[in-house]
Amino acid sequence: MRTVEDMKKLSIVIPSYNSGGTIEYTLAAIQSQRKRSHICEVIVVDSSDDGSTKRTLSRYRNRGVRMITPGYRVMAALGRNIGASHASGDILAFLDADTLPAPDWTERVLESSTKGRLAGGGSIDLPDFQKNKTLPVAQYYLQVNEFMNRGRARIKKFLPSCNLFCDRALFEKTGGFPPLRSAEDVMFGLKLSRLAPVWFIPEARVCHIFREDLKGFLKNEISLGKGNIRYRRLQYPQTFYYKGFWPYVFLPGFIAIKLVRITLRILKAGPQSAVRFFYVFPAFLLGLLFWGIGFAKGALGDERN
Repeated sequence: MRTVEDMKKLSIVIPSYNSGGTIEYTLAAIQSQRKRSHICEVIVVDSSDDGSTKRTLSRYRNRGVRMITPGYRVMAALGRNIGASHASGDILAFLDADTLPAPDWTERVLESSTKGRLAGGGSIDLPDFQKNKTLPVAQYYLQVNEFMNRGRARIKKFLPSCNLFCDRALFEKTGGFPPLRSAEDVMFGLKLSRLAPVWFIPEARVCHIFREDLKGFLKNEISLGKGNIRYRRLQYPQTFYYKGFWPYVFLPGFIAIKLVRITLRILKAGPQSAVRFFYVFPAFLLGLLFWGIGFAKGALGDERN
């Protein structure tokens, strides 16, 4: 049986745009990995124009972090593809510039690989400094309720790109992430799952730093709503209720179904999650409303942010 010491090497790819306020947390968490010796490189594809992000990244240049600057702003999906094309590891692992991998995250990913799992990812949690803040908790339940740290390892159709790994050869076979501004991880995951099982490993945990300003929160929910209708139209081109005026007719039903599903997942997660959900419920509902607005704009073909 293969041991941890026989494991393959890992390339970590992080897309970045004006992430100076969060990416230092991400890089520091990578530096603190227990199996850091199995990380052959950390590639940050940065198209920032704020100045502060590059200053932050410059402090990690001599600490195993490689920076690629495209010279123009690229969406996260293309940033991941660029990073993957420059990677040398056997396994590609994707993090976002606002995620903090747990100290044993690398170990969990590599152990999963030794079990023959070519693609997968782990759970998402809140960092300690946001667990008592209303807007981050509301976003957590609204956006990543399917990927909480509970249950056993299991197969899913897709996983969030902020905590994802894939065998390099398999990634190349998929053709990479589609050039979408949102829902690119869903489309990539659906394509990937047709080639190999996509494993959800709850123990491979990362913490995600969520927005703390109301404007940023609501703007992001609009973007996510737009992405949802776009990917559904791409994935289900023959489904009539995603065409023409029908999305507007069914939108209240879509929102109601989403609300019920999320609530049931949170209740199953235990009383602590249920209490926190009740506490942030007004902010959660506001976010869900703006998600619906984004869904409606996406149905119109509104491509603006």
